[in-house]
Amino acid sequence: MDFNKDKSSNDDRIFAMLIYVSSFFTTFIGPLIIWLVKKDSPFVDYHGKAYFNFLISYAIYSFVAWILIFVLIH
Repeated sequence: MDFNKDKSSNDDRIFAMLIYVSSFFTTFIGPLIIWLVKKDSPFVDYHGKAYFNFLISYAIYSFVAWILIFVLIH
């Protein structure tokens, strides 16, 4: 998705940044609240979806790796 400076406002950029920054303190709740509040903005919606896609993928990969550790080591 192509976002030009003209299409996204400074507020949208700040809220998209806050999704990632709040993940340092609250991994799930903070970014979820920001994304749900500003979901009407295409810019924030895109970054919210990208963050949660990463979070879900990371959880799946971690679970599979955890299972493989016990299967392959024991």
